[in-house]
Amino acid sequence: MDRHEAYSIARGEQEHFRRASAEDLRGLLVRETTREVRGDAGTTYSVETRATWVDAARGLLKVSVTVNGPS
Repeated sequence: MDRHEAYSIARGEQEHFRRASAEDLRGLLVRETTREVRGDAGTTYSVETRATWVDAARGLLKVSVTVNGPS
């Protein structure tokens, strides 16, 4: 796995979720998403995204992105 490419994919996912609505982000609380992404070098990566509450009373949640690829 090319770590630089994996980090680039993770950053792109993070930017996507920074622009997402609060409602869309709350949707991640009930379902983890997994999808395949092909990097610039042609390597296929598995991208997992999930959300967890940091402070439910204040509506704060954390979105985690994990990128896995071939060793």
